[in-house]
Amino acid sequence: MTHNTPDPAPAPTAKPTVGQHLGYLAGRTLPAELHDWVVADTTGPGATRRYVTRCLIPLIPILAGLLFIPGPGSSASAWCCCCSCRSCTSCWH
Repeated sequence: MTHNTPDPAPAPTAKPTVGQHLGYLAGRTLPAELHDWVVADTTGPGATRRYVTRCLIPLIPILAGLLFIPGPGSSASAWCCCCSCRSCTSCWH
């Protein structure tokens, strides 16, 4: 004879703190007790979006730094290469 007892409720999964979650998004690892949460985060619904976000966030400072490199046509590259003046157009390409 079998009894129809309900399955015990799953144990609540530990969640990272806000600081741990931000570190996780920036590429840090989480403590071992959060392993189940990481597995659910990387395999559950929306995992692809979260994975791409986690990969791109560390690139933001690098890409932002590239904005400070002068490009062609900027005032930093408008100096004449032969006589160091701005009025000479003979050597501009």
